Amino acid sequence: MPVAHVQAVGNAPSASTSLTRTITSGVTTTVGNMLSIVGRGAGGCTITAVSDSRGNTWQIDLASASGQSCSSVASCIVAAGKQIVSGDVITITMSAVVNTEIACDEYSGVAVSAGQPVVDQSNNTHLSAAGAVTAATTVNSQAGDLAICAVGCSINAATFTLTAADPDSGGTWTQISINLGVSAAWQVGASSASLYSCTWTPSSSLNADASLVTYKSAVTASSATLSGSGTLGGSPAISVTPGPALSGAGTLAAAPYVSVPATLSGSGTLSGPWATGRQSAMTGSGTLAASPALSAAAGLSGSGTLAAGPALAGQAALSGSGTLAGAPVRPAAAALSGSGTLSGLWALSVQAALSGSGTLSAAGAPSAALSGSGTLSAGAVLAAAATMAGLGTLGGVAARAAAAGLSGSGTLSGGPAFQVSASLSGFGTLSGTPGVATPAAAVLSGSGTLGGVSVLSGTVTMSGTGTLRFTLISAGGVLSGTGTLAGSPVQAGGGATGTVDWTTAPASPRWAARPASARWAAGAAAPRWHAATADARWQAGPVSPRWRIIMAEFEPIAALSLEEINIAWTSDLDGTRIDPIAGNLTVQFAVPVSSGNEAAPAQPSTWYAASWLPGGTGKGYIAQGLVGTGAGTIVLAAGQKYDVWSKITGSPESPVKFAGVQAVY
Repeated sequence: MPVAHVQAVGNAPSASTSLTRTITSGVTTTVGNMLSIVGRGAGGCTITAVSDSRGNTWQIDLASASGQSCSSVASCIVAAGKQIVSGDVITITMSAVVNTEIACDEYSGVAVSAGQPVVDQSNNTHLSAAGAVTAATTVNSQAGDLAICAVGCSINAATFTLTAADPDSGGTWTQISINLGVSAAWQVGASSASLYSCTWTPSSSLNADASLVTYKSAVTASSATLSGSGTLGGSPAISVTPGPALSGAGTLAAAPYVSVPATLSGSGTLSGPWATGRQSAMTGSGTLAASPALSAAAGLSGSGTLAAGPALAGQAALSGSGTLAGAPVRPAAAALSGSGTLSGLWALSVQAALSGSGTLSAAGAPSAALSGSGTLSAGAVLAAAATMAGLGTLGGVAARAAAAGLSGSGTLSGGPAFQVSASLSGFGTLSGTPGVATPAAAVLSGSGTLGGVSVLSGTVTMSGTGTLRFTLISAGGVLSGTGTLAGSPVQAGGGATGTVDWTTAPASPRWAARPASARWAAGAAAPRWHAATADARWQAGPVSPRWRIIMAEFEPIAALSLEEINIAWTSDLDGTRIDPIAGNLTVQFAVPVSSGNEAAPAQPSTWYAASWLPGGTGKGYIAQGLVGTGAGTIVLAAGQKYDVWSKITGSPESPVKFAGVQAVY
């Protein structure tokens, strides 16, 4: 975006009751823009600190050293997630309790370094005699700077007449703050680096003080080129050398910047809502996006999607058709070839590879590989090698501590552990709860079921059709053909029977006799045919969703209070439960002004960060959103009611629920 004055944010007129002054924003600002504070204080008073209710970081750009009237300039960049909107409060701390006046304005197009505006030059001039006061800078380091000049004097009601023409830069000053006891003006520099000077004539001749600060503009450093059909845009800047390039048909955009090289060849889209850090390349048709960072090399070839939220920390590559996503980290290499999906919910900390069609996902570590069509997943850790060949599903809810392999069609799962090797060939199912703790091998061939409730401590095999079950089989147990082999609790190997006590008792006789029933008997016969209503074959009933909020009537809170709004979530479904704290699921809350109808609450548009209450022992999980003056994410207005919402970001579900109405007094 070009350098420009966007809008006035608010002001604090003359007062002398406190070291701190506040400005209540009357507008909604834009992320990446600069907010500028100009202030005037009597008796040598200057601005010493600035903060706001959103938590942006402010800097003091210039403060007069005069012992009489003083002018000051401060600024900040509106950070992501900290956008100042109407009703937010900016707090300015002064060096003394004297008459002060403050004004705040928003500007676009300013260069940013370490999250702060980049100051080029600054100068202050104090005048105690009658006449005009002029502040001037030395030559600026680059062209097109934003220049802001603030002026004030010791008379609270003083006004100032601006000399619009700048004889040094050749530009024109535009006055933006008038009759506040402090005035300000701005201009954009010429196409080449230059001097700036600003002249004010006060209505009073006593103690006039002017401060002039120039800020570097955000420019497209080096080159940004588009060849072929498409769009090349930067908001506010495509920065850093050597510049991004788009060839072919598509779109290359950056908001706020694509840092270092970013290239797109062929048809598609290359965008970065924060930064594509280091090299990002896409060839062929598809989309390459970063939110907020692709921190190393990320490449997409062929048709598909390459996305990261928030980081692909090492190399991530997708070839062919499919999707490659990371949330939050792939610290080593993650590769997907063929059609399918490669995702990481926490970390694939070593190598994870998927070839063919299927899905590869993990919430843990080391290597996991899927070849052919199927699914390879882990809901905690892939601790060693886990492989699947052919059609089927390989999943782990806790850990695969050694190798677990599935070949052919079927399902291989472990909850919580596969220790050593467990393999299934052919059609069937291999599962372990709580563990197939096979120090040797457990093998099922053919069709059937191999299951474990405790331990397979030796070698157990089944061939043919049948069932192999056990509570503990401590040596070798073999079933061949059709039938069942079961052990409960122990089948020991060959050898001694051990020491036992022998007892005797009378045995039942082999032969016994009793009277026989009559051959013939008669009685009423039931009718041949009768009819009755039959139950329907199929029946269905509703099941509650997994994620629910325990509705509550929130107790009213004071607008002056700093406290948590507490929202109770539950995740029970058919005897299962998801722990959002252990799963590190993001939770947010929203508080739109109430619609007055709980059956149709006001829809949220702005979401604020919440946190989970740790260590709770009650039902469900408590999400907490901090509101109120000071460190609150939002200040609620007295006499108002708000509809409280909460949202959990997870996979595959991201539930959004209405929680109740919060009254504020």
